[in-house]
Amino acid sequence: MDIYEYIIKDHHAISDLFEKVLNEKEPKARNEIFGKLKNELSLHAHSEQETFYKTLETLDGMKRDVKHAFKEHEEIEAALHEVTSLSPWDTAWLPKVKALKKIVDHHVKEEEGKIFTDAKKVLSDAEAKELEIEMKNYKALLKKREITA
Repeated sequence: MDIYEYIIKDHHAISDLFEKVLNEKEPKARNEIFGKLKNELSLHAHSEQETFYKTLETLDGMKRDVKHAFKEHEEIEAALHEVTSLSPWDTAWLPKVKALKKIVDHHVKEEEGKIFTDAKKVLSDAEAKELEIEMKNYKALLKKREITA
């Protein structure tokens, strides 16, 4: 596995959680699933930024892509905050989740398209495999910190 496959695997897991949230009818259960989604989005974004994007921003021609990705991560964080500021019983909650999903879907499309295409031009296969290990390890560290905190 390489960094691209690993990120895509994360994207699929996040997409599955969105579907579960949106298909759940009971607000309490919906909120529990959303908690898992929020955690996965946070773990993914932070580990991706500290490994994949931190490496990319040091490489020629990648600064613009990285800056754009970070901007989108900030938009996702803001939308997450909007959802968590509401109760799942609030009529505005579900539309906010749908808006968050739209932002995430847009980011995923750009990342798996343009950013991956550009990254494959500057990262070797060995570097891509090493970044997958780094991201997986960083995510495990974040999970461990969360459990012990």
